[in-house]
Amino acid sequence: MAEAKEIMIAVNKKSCWCCDWLSRNIESQFALPGTHGIMYPWDPPEIGVSEIVLERLEDELWNKLHEMVSNSLPVFITPKKPMLITPTPSEFMQAKLRFLALLQSRCQ
Repeated sequence: MAEAKEIMIAVNKKSCWCCDWLSRNIESQFALPGTHGIMYPWDPPEIGVSEIVLERLEDELWNKLHEMVSNSLPVFITPKKPMLITPTPSEFMQAKLRFLALLQSRCQ
């Protein structure tokens, strides 16, 4: 049951990963029934969410992407070369900036 200061939102399904994260990190707390953990293409609400929270969400999404890529690398490495290649934080940041530039160029 929701605490007195929580705002309940009536939904009949579990929320996506982004909505769940936002519900736990937004300035005005609200409760959702849980998450199925799947990440879908998603746009944040246009009002009511500070830029700081959205930047934290973006960082968390990049961290999740980095984690998924790093965890899937061993699957693609052949037994003849059993070394794990994990990008350094600076290499990951460079790839992130290239990816963002590519997205921006496609949106124009």
